[in-house]
Amino acid sequence: MRVADPDHIKSVASAIQRYLAHCPDASETAEGVARWWLARQRYNDALELVQNALDTLEEDGQVERINTGAGSVLYRKPHSVN
Repeated sequence: MRVADPDHIKSVASAIQRYLAHCPDASETAEGVARWWLARQRYNDALELVQNALDTLEEDGQVERINTGAGSVLYRKPHSVN
Protein backbone atom coordinates (compact mmCIF):
# COMPACT_ATOMS: atom_id res chain seq x y z
CA MET A 1 0.00 0.00 0.00
CA ARG A 2 1.39 3.38 -1.03
CA VAL A 3 1.53 5.96 1.77
CA ALA A 4 -0.08 9.25 0.83
CA ASP A 5 1.29 12.68 1.61
CA PRO A 6 0.26 13.69 5.17
CA ASP A 7 -1.10 17.04 3.91
CA HIS A 8 -3.25 15.24 1.35
CA ILE A 9 -4.55 12.89 4.05
CA LYS A 10 -5.47 15.90 6.20
CA SER A 11 -7.24 17.49 3.23
CA VAL A 12 -9.31 14.36 2.59
CA ALA A 13 -10.06 13.98 6.30
CA SER A 14 -11.25 17.59 6.36
CA ALA A 15 -13.54 16.98 3.37
CA ILE A 16 -15.02 13.93 5.12
CA GLN A 17 -15.60 15.99 8.27
CA ARG A 18 -17.39 18.71 6.28
CA TYR A 19 -19.56 16.10 4.60
CA LEU A 20 -20.49 14.55 7.95
CA ALA A 21 -21.29 17.99 9.35
CA HIS A 22 -23.98 18.28 6.65
CA CYS A 23 -25.05 14.61 6.78
CA PRO A 24 -24.51 13.49 10.39
CA ASP A 25 -26.46 10.24 9.99
CA ALA A 26 -24.52 9.06 6.92
CA SER A 27 -22.65 5.75 6.89
CA GLU A 28 -20.68 4.19 4.05
CA THR A 29 -17.86 1.83 3.11
CA ALA A 30 -14.43 3.24 2.26
CA GLU A 31 -15.26 2.79 -1.44
CA GLY A 32 -18.57 4.59 -0.96
CA VAL A 33 -16.87 7.42 0.91
CA ALA A 34 -14.45 7.86 -1.99
CA ARG A 35 -17.13 7.52 -4.65
CA TRP A 36 -20.04 9.44 -3.11
CA TRP A 37 -19.06 11.50 -0.09
CA LEU A 38 -15.83 12.98 -1.41
CA ALA A 39 -17.22 13.60 -4.88
CA ARG A 40 -20.23 15.39 -3.39
CA GLN A 41 -18.13 17.35 -0.90
CA ARG A 42 -15.68 18.42 -3.59
CA TYR A 43 -18.62 19.56 -5.72
CA ASN A 44 -20.03 21.54 -2.78
CA ASP A 45 -16.60 23.06 -2.05
CA ALA A 46 -16.15 23.97 -5.73
CA LEU A 47 -19.63 25.46 -5.90
CA GLU A 48 -18.96 27.60 -2.82
CA LEU A 49 -15.64 28.72 -4.28
CA VAL A 50 -17.25 29.58 -7.63
CA GLN A 51 -20.02 31.53 -5.89
CA ASN A 52 -17.47 33.51 -3.88
CA ALA A 53 -15.53 34.26 -7.06
CA LEU A 54 -18.69 35.38 -8.87
CA ASP A 55 -19.66 37.58 -5.91
CA THR A 56 -16.21 39.19 -6.01
CA LEU A 57 -16.42 39.75 -9.77
CA GLU A 58 -19.88 41.25 -9.38
CA GLU A 59 -18.66 43.63 -6.67
CA ASP A 60 -15.83 44.67 -9.01
CA GLY A 61 -18.27 45.23 -11.90
CA GLN A 62 -16.74 42.41 -13.97
CA VAL A 63 -19.94 40.32 -14.13
CA GLU A 64 -23.58 41.12 -13.63
CA ARG A 65 -26.20 38.97 -11.98
CA ILE A 66 -29.50 38.31 -13.72
CA ASN A 67 -32.42 36.86 -11.77
CA THR A 68 -34.43 34.64 -14.10
CA GLY A 69 -37.60 34.84 -12.04
CA ALA A 70 -37.67 31.05 -11.88
CA GLY A 71 -35.38 30.91 -8.87
CA SER A 72 -32.20 30.73 -10.92
CA VAL A 73 -29.47 33.30 -11.24
CA LEU A 74 -27.37 33.79 -14.37
CA TYR A 75 -24.10 35.68 -14.64
CA ARG A 76 -22.71 37.45 -17.67
CA LYS A 77 -20.30 40.14 -18.74
CA PRO A 78 -21.94 43.53 -18.13
CA HIS A 79 -23.27 45.31 -21.16
CA SER A 80 -21.68 48.66 -21.88
CA VAL A 81 -23.77 51.65 -20.99
CA ASN A 82 -23.55 54.34 -23.68
